[in-house]
Amino acid sequence: MEILNDFVKLTEPTSVALGLFDSVHQGHKAVILKAVEGKIDGLKPVVLTFKTDSCAPVKKQNIKFIMQDETKLELIEKIGVEFVVNPQFELLRDIEPEEFVVDFLIGKLSAKRICCGYDFKFGKNARGDVNLLEELCKQHGAEVVVVPPVMQNSVIVSSTLIRKLLEFGDIERVNDMLGYNYFIDFEVARGNQLGRVIGSPTANQLFPDGILVPKYGVYASYAYVEGKQYNAVTNVGIKPTVAKTQMLPLAETHIMGFDGDLYGKRIKVEFVDYIRDERRFDSLDELKRNIANDLKKATNVLNYKKI
Repeated sequence: MEILNDFVKLTEPTSVALGLFDSVHQGHKAVILKAVEGKIDGLKPVVLTFKTDSCAPVKKQNIKFIMQDETKLELIEKIGVEFVVNPQFELLRDIEPEEFVVDFLIGKLSAKRICCGYDFKFGKNARGDVNLLEELCKQHGAEVVVVPPVMQNSVIVSSTLIRKLLEFGDIERVNDMLGYNYFIDFEVARGNQLGRVIGSPTANQLFPDGILVPKYGVYASYAYVEGKQYNAVTNVGIKPTVAKTQMLPLAETHIMGFDGDLYGKRIKVEFVDYIRDERRFDSLDELKRNIANDLKKATNVLNYKKI
């Protein structure tokens, strides 16, 4: 998959999926797959999204994102997209809706088919909607495919709802809406190595700025190291038993059956089920006993999930 950080002229006709696609959940995937289906008609599948690291639409500016741009692009590639146009949002923010469609989608990206969600907005001040998109595209010979909402238990799948569910620790519903297990894949940071002292070494991963932190607590999880899956327990929070000062939130993962050095490596940790709230223990011995109990609970949960 080729990633373009600016609008360039694509010479072959394309099928373009439009959206922010934070989390690439089942609703997003439905939109992107419609663009990928354009291959049948000789169209190159393209995703037009934008970077979120410096600026975002007004309605997105006060939120935390579910994943980093790099991870989002990796998930999009797996769906079968050939090109991703991924500019900074500043390049799109002040473009009038008509200019966005005529000059950029049709003029630059050679779009013959444009795919979007039912609630897609575009252009300066989000003035454009699907009705305007259809009107403009009809005038210039491009087809518009508006994808209806994907439902889960009579509720629309959305990034907004997924964020709320993550904040409540409802990881099972999150995973159903994503269509895959919610995961982090940050670099492993060096901790205080207390885990080794109490006989349970861990991988510590700090949540980057701007990325949503799930509900503090303990999760049954899977960790992936060098292509191998391990059962694991992940504590999200600030390590209240051992932290002497206010810490940044992190994910501390106990990987069952692994005792190697992961510092500086980027590893994937999937969250499977919420076990308990984070709490402070009165002693390291009590912490150690509870970690053992968490590992036992997580093993039971993960074994049940595999049945």
